Amino acid sequence: MALARECGADLTPLASRRGVTLSYVGDEQRIRGDRLRLKQAVTNVVRNAIEAAPPGSTVSAELATADSEVHLSVRDQGPGLSSSARSHLFEPLFTEKRDGLGMGLYVARAIVEAHGGSLALIDTGRGTQADIHLVREAPHPA
Repeated sequence: MALARECGADLTPLASRRGVTLSYVGDEQRIRGDRLRLKQAVTNVVRNAIEAAPPGSTVSAELATADSEVHLSVRDQGPGLSSSARSHLFEPLFTEKRDGLGMGLYVARAIVEAHGGSLALIDTGRGTQADIHLVREAPHPA
């Protein structure tokens, strides 16, 4: 969760300008991988959620563990995924944003998959949820 909080802290100016609050739930977990690359992936996902969220709403990041995996869910309360977005998810250069490049989710998914994980977007009917699954770092013997 420290990584999600760090990404959120970096994006606080954007969230403030858009009138969006960030919330975090979950305990700290260690994940296996390149911290800087994973930070880039999580930042891209959180940025998308902030940009999709309407003013006065909350973007939430929830962290949970299951066996050897860490699950990070990032939820916004925006309009959800358009039919066009659903059919072009994760394609490079596809965007519906005026100022977007269409590389954020493509890069995020590539980084997560390079770390043995997965990234999926789900239209919740009241926004979008990005689910990131990563391999949990094995605890160090005492």
